[in-house]
Amino acid sequence: MNAPTFNFEKLQSPQGLDELSEAFVTYVKQQDAGLFNRLQAYWDPDGEITAIGQSELLIETAPLLESFVATLFQVEAELESLKTTIQKEQLIGRFKKEVIQKRARRYRKPVAEKDCLDAWLDQKGVDLSSDDAEYAIACLAVELLDREDGEQDLEQLVQWCTYILDAQGSFANWVSLKTPGNVDHAKLVDMYEVADQPDCRQGDPSEFRQRCNFSLTDPRMNQREVQDEINYCVYCHDHNGDFCSIGFPEKKKQPELGLKKNPLGVTLTGCPLEEKISEMHVLKGQGNSVAALAVAMVDNPMIPATGHRICNDCMKACIYQKKDPVNIPQTESRILTDVLELPWGVEIYDLLCRWNPLRKRQRSLKAYNGQNVLISGLGPAGFTMAHHLTMEGCAV
Repeated sequence: MNAPTFNFEKLQSPQGLDELSEAFVTYVKQQDAGLFNRLQAYWDPDGEITAIGQSELLIETAPLLESFVATLFQVEAELESLKTTIQKEQLIGRFKKEVIQKRARRYRKPVAEKDCLDAWLDQKGVDLSSDDAEYAIACLAVELLDREDGEQDLEQLVQWCTYILDAQGSFANWVSLKTPGNVDHAKLVDMYEVADQPDCRQGDPSEFRQRCNFSLTDPRMNQREVQDEINYCVYCHDHNGDFCSIGFPEKKKQPELGLKKNPLGVTLTGCPLEEKISEMHVLKGQGNSVAALAVAMVDNPMIPATGHRICNDCMKACIYQKKDPVNIPQTESRILTDVLELPWGVEIYDLLCRWNPLRKRQRSLKAYNGQNVLISGLGPAGFTMAHHLTMEGCAV
């Protein structure tokens, strides 16, 4: 691909986007001819593909699209740095799964004195007063897990982890110690009596947030918290079990029975757009942020209008019905924000709105078709309609 030939003016025009499509086709052919043949069959308007086949194809193609876009906007170094950060957070995930969940939470032997365990950690070069002691512990855990002679030291680490599980203290905010809570639909919010007011009950005061003027008060999840949610997700796209996307059926093998309702009578429709959530999580977990965004935008090009401040139908239909669901809106917002914070991140999002070769249709902005449309109202329906009519070549 000759990136300098594509300036922003060209990327705004249907003709320029057609040239970009040709460049992408050439790029995919060079990288994987077999994948290109499958992609061509997917693009065929008369071609048919199963939901599972589409998921597999998108997960394979999206990293190539990310590489292509990175070269186009010359952000290879920044994307590599972001990928390294995400892979760092995945060490926390491995520590949580293989040490905390599989060993420490099941540990039933006597535990050594905490001072002795702290001294042992100090000998291993772990500074518990550092800014990121959780990462330091995770690095030690992974090192011991990968060592053939690490079992004895691993036993010491498991004992230390067992101790902090019982007395978390300053470690209470570690995502590796977080466990999903139980969901009781008859008691979704814990209520407490107010002192000296026996007839008054309130939620947990520690979770109160004071609104300051028009400042937003909901803190967004950081990278580590989002990776924890992604690791918690059960990737269901490979067996049509992604109910968060397509809706939770009464019985999977009897679709004629319709969708299930939860104990509150809410129909578990899943994402209204059928966004490819499981596939998005797989790609983000691998560190491919632009790829994850592009897959999400196959069905949800207006993704800045969704996310953690807007909707949670996906969470209601999550496979976890008796435990806290995966916080999909937070992961979606993080994926979008990570791309927007790249150099030319807004332009990358803007391009993927008008040109996304992962879509089966509406892959690229069409030339003007002579139709002029006036839309009255710029709510979610209005601006989404404006997008799709523009993609079809209407002047809106």
